[in-house]
Amino acid sequence: MNRVAILLVLSLALAGCTLPGAGTQYGAGTPPQQGEPVKALPAGGMMQGGSGGMGNGMMEHSNMPGMEGMMVKEFTIVASQFKFEPSTITVSKGDHVRLRVKSVDVKHGINIEGYDLKRDLNPGEEAVIDFVADKSGDFEFYCSVYCGEGHKEMEGKLIVR
Repeated sequence: MNRVAILLVLSLALAGCTLPGAGTQYGAGTPPQQGEPVKALPAGGMMQGGSGGMGNGMMEHSNMPGMEGMMVKEFTIVASQFKFEPSTITVSKGDHVRLRVKSVDVKHGINIEGYDLKRDLNPGEEAVIDFVADKSGDFEFYCSVYCGEGHKEMEGKLIVR
């Protein structure tokens, strides 16, 4: 992102103005269409991106420190007995991916095969998993903490094209 855009966003934020989509986690304005990059957001802000074929809960933003010019594909995943929602995440090879995973009932875990990513999920807490999707293919993820009788069915898929 160039300096002019950064200065413009900061000026608007300091002046008390709001940009479309500012004000809530998912944005109050019209979200961008699938594949349309979010050019600028207020500090800490996010907008919801399109989800057609990308999995529910996907957000894209580019105002991350140290990530200037790199689009981050962000997904919110909710873990509950005995499922992940969404259960399928689709990204492109080379994408910077951020998963915000939260358990809403009991302790769970998430283990993404092939990416050596594993996190425990305590009820009510959010785990943030950042990685670059540098391998193509279908990668299973599953609950890595026993959570009850349906534990073995608690799985999903990361698709990297």
